[in-house]
Amino acid sequence: MYCLIVEPDKVLSSVYKQQFQEAGLNVSIAADAADAVSQIDEKLPDIIVLEPKLARHSGIELLHEIRSYEDWNDIKIVVYSSVPQYAFGVSEAVWQKYGVLRYLEKSKTSAGQLIGIIKTILEQA
Repeated sequence: MYCLIVEPDKVLSSVYKQQFQEAGLNVSIAADAADAVSQIDEKLPDIIVLEPKLARHSGIELLHEIRSYEDWNDIKIVVYSSVPQYAFGVSEAVWQKYGVLRYLEKSKTSAGQLIGIIKTILEQA
């Protein structure tokens, strides 16, 4: 299974990549929305782990773009963020509209727990 992690923090993305690979997941890293779109164009991920707090284009804009392409609608999305869900000023319904399966806060969810959640989601697919 192929996972795309959209994480602007280079240190965190490096740690996540190593942990995901050790857990048997094929993973790529995108530092921003443009890089994510480019990588999705090259190879559709089975799941995206998204930090919506991005420079230039927000994660909400990225979600909108992802869902605007019909062939990208099956990509599963998990938000893994340093900020609480309410901080983005969008409702739970909006996250659901964009197909976010889980919204996890980094301070409350370890990378190991995240990997377990991702594996469960992918197994149910």
